[in-house]
Amino acid sequence: MKLTCLLALLLVCGTAQASEWVLISRPADGVDEILVDVSSIEVKGAIRRALVKMTFAPETHSGTGGNANRWLSESTDRFAFNCDEETHRLEGSTAHFSDGTVHVESPAGYPTRWKRVTPGTVASGVIKFICAWKPR
Repeated sequence: MKLTCLLALLLVCGTAQASEWVLISRPADGVDEILVDVSSIEVKGAIRRALVKMTFAPETHSGTGGNANRWLSESTDRFAFNCDEETHRLEGSTAHFSDGTVHVESPAGYPTRWKRVTPGTVASGVIKFICAWKPR
C-alpha cells in the first residue's frame, strides 16, 4: 500500500525542475547582471521562450506606477524571441523590491507587441544566447 501511494504521488507531482541561471552579461547603468534560466528555454520552430533575470545595484532603478517609490532589487521576465525575424516580446514580469515587496504584473497586458532587437543592446546579447542554445 505504501509503495502504491508513493508511486501515485510521484505520478501526480512529477519531478521538480530546478532553475539553472547562466550569466549573460554585466552591463552598466545600475544593472548588475543579466541571467537566463536555461532550464526554462522552450523551443518551437523559430520561437524560443525563456526566463530572463536582471539584478540591480542598490538604489539605482525604481519601480513604476504604484511602485515608483520602491527600489528594484531584481526583475524576472518571461520573453519570447523570434530567432528568424530577430524580434522579441515580453510575456510576463515579476519585480522584487529592496523592501521585500514582490509585484507580479497583471497578465492582461501580455504578451506585448513584437519589437525588433537593436544591435549592441542587452536584448541583442540575450537573443544571441537564446537562439544559439541547443536543447539537451
